[in-house]
Amino acid sequence: MRPPDRRRETRGCAVHDISNGTSAEDIDRRLWLELTAEQYGLVRELIRLEADAPIVGLLDEAERLIEGLEAHLPGLSPAIRSIAEHLIDSGVIYEDDARGWACCERVRREDGGSSR
Repeated sequence: MRPPDRRRETRGCAVHDISNGTSAEDIDRRLWLELTAEQYGLVRELIRLEADAPIVGLLDEAERLIEGLEAHLPGLSPAIRSIAEHLIDSGVIYEDDARGWACCERVRREDGGSSR
């Protein structure tokens, strides 16, 4: 016995009438209409996981920058590496606003230092 078709109702419109596939919104709409709820959920989860994955090229570039700073400031090399690892691991360098720096500001206040 074949499971029921869970495709979305298109109200008499062909899918190509609803979406021409030229934008992310159009493609998302087509997927929502054509896939079962479970399939669509898997596609959305895949997109989320891929968006959260680190971009290898950016990590390589960051590593080259860190190595360059260490080479130019060898006395500060351990501090540079430590700070870089903190910023990358915590993800604050990927934040668009100043809220990402809250961990650093909190430590500075606890140590009695001044704000930027």
